[in-house]
Amino acid sequence: ILGTNRVTLSGTLSAGTTSYNVKRATTSGGPYTTVATGVTSTTYTDTGLTYGVTYYYLVSASNAIGTSPDSVEISLDAGSLVAHLKFDETVGAIATDSSGGGHDATLVNGPNFSAGYLDNALNLPATSSQYATLPAGIVSALTDFTIATWIKVDAFSTWQRIFDFGSGTDNYMFLAAQGSAGAGKPRFAFRTPSVAQQHIDSSIAITAGVWTHVAVIRSGDTVSLYVNGTLAGSGTITINPSDLGFTTQNYLGKSQWPDPYLDSSLD
Repeated sequence: ILGTNRVTLSGTLSAGTTSYNVKRATTSGGPYTTVATGVTSTTYTDTGLTYGVTYYYLVSASNAIGTSPDSVEISLDAGSLVAHLKFDETVGAIATDSSGGGHDATLVNGPNFSAGYLDNALNLPATSSQYATLPAGIVSALTDFTIATWIKVDAFSTWQRIFDFGSGTDNYMFLAAQGSAGAGKPRFAFRTPSVAQQHIDSSIAITAGVWTHVAVIRSGDTVSLYVNGTLAGSGTITINPSDLGFTTQNYLGKSQWPDPYLDSSLD
């Protein structure tokens, strides 16, 4: 679960502009430090920032004649790594969060560890309803986010969850390995008690028995679903994790509904 101690500015170059300059401050109104000049891309990513700090930015445009006045100030918060579950243990009922955030996974009904894509992986064969739980509130402070995993599905069942975070069947965010779009095509979905489900379906299928990288990214109200690095679906979702409140049911491999358990390995 990832934000990356960075912020990204994006926009369009106004007519006649050849490049722009970026200034940054940690206090509204400055003082500002110039962090980039001569930027020609429509996006600029400022890295190496401190988690939890609000940064303030000004942008000016340049061309052969000179440089424009500074833009209106904008503020952005730097994100960071929330949890990193390597699943490289060999035994036990705990999978350690290697980010240092203390968001360890507790294993339920005896899932084990087996050879994975990177090292070991969490093996969830679904034969005895195996799954893992994450601490309450793990995503409740997030707005923009990335959640990514390697997955090797042994057998597909519709609505089996890669993850499901929430506090009931009307308050959730989930990623299903197979939704209603067809065999092996994931679905990502959000719902709150006051907002009906909003979802993104993948146009690319996961192949059973093959390690596959799946990622969900939310930036503003745009949510994008990637399979092996290829954009597989994108759309507008106005709900974000913080809208779910302090989630108490945070599962890997298990649904908050009576859906099939995930029959897969996660790395």
